[in-house]
Amino acid sequence: MKVELPPEPVHFVNRDDEQERALRAVAQWRGRSRPLVLSLSGPGGLGKTELAVLIARSLGTRYPFTDGTLSIDLDDFRADGGWTQVTCSHTC
Repeated sequence: MKVELPPEPVHFVNRDDEQERALRAVAQWRGRSRPLVLSLSGPGGLGKTELAVLIARSLGTRYPFTDGTLSIDLDDFRADGGWTQVTCSHTC
C-alpha cells in the first residue's frame, strides 16, 4: 500500500475537536454505498491543509486503504485568485 502524504506538521495545536468530528463522521459513514466527502473551509492561514493531512493519516491508521493514499496539491490550478474546475476520478 502506497501512502503519499505531506509530512506531519510540527506545530499544530487546538484542532482536536475538528479532527475528532471528522473521524466520527467517517466512522458513522463506514459501510454505506455512497461516497463521503469531508470539506474543510475557512479563511486562509488557519491550518485547513494541515488538519486534512492529520485526518488522512489518522484514517489510514484506522482504516487502511487498499489502493493507498495520495495527496494532490491543487494550488497550481488557481486562476485569477479563484479556482478553476478540476475533475478527479478514482475507483475504490
